Amino acid sequence: MKKLIILTLMTTIILSSCQPKTTSTPLEIKLETPSTAKINEEINAKLIFKNNSEDQIRIHFINYEPFRFNSQITVLKKEDKSPINPPFIAPPHGYIISEKDFYMVEPGKEISFNQKIKIQQEGNFILRWNYENKRTKWEGGIETLDGITKPLFEGKEVKYLWTGKLITENEITLTTT
Repeated sequence: MKKLIILTLMTTIILSSCQPKTTSTPLEIKLETPSTAKINEEINAKLIFKNNSEDQIRIHFINYEPFRFNSQITVLKKEDKSPINPPFIAPPHGYIISEKDFYMVEPGKEISFNQKIKIQQEGNFILRWNYENKRTKWEGGIETLDGITKPLFEGKEVKYLWTGKLITENEITLTTT
């Protein structure tokens, strides 16, 4: 019995050490921007979600830019990573999330969205994109300025929905010319 336990343990250790080491997560995000831009120029940031798993992943991502509460790009000064505030554009008074704001990403595939940014300072900056989802179901019944929200996906757990928080960064230099 002792020999069997030791042999099993040794086999497990050998097999474990042969497994490829990976730091990838089931869902990965990437941020693509130009490396340089002009002050006050509209910068197109491409937000990319990549499914590294063997299963489908559904993401919750509001396609209407002003209401992307779970996806935020922060502009930081490169030298000390202190945040600067891009101009705030007040959104219209409401938006009701619908099932159109959920996207399926197939295994090994990517899906991307665009986000417009303006920076009003010259210098070297880091664009930090945070994406987070904590919810797994939308039961409805919340009072908004546009009416009471309706249940999404019948108010049940959303199948394949990814939860967690991801952060990625990209550098950009802003000039006056």
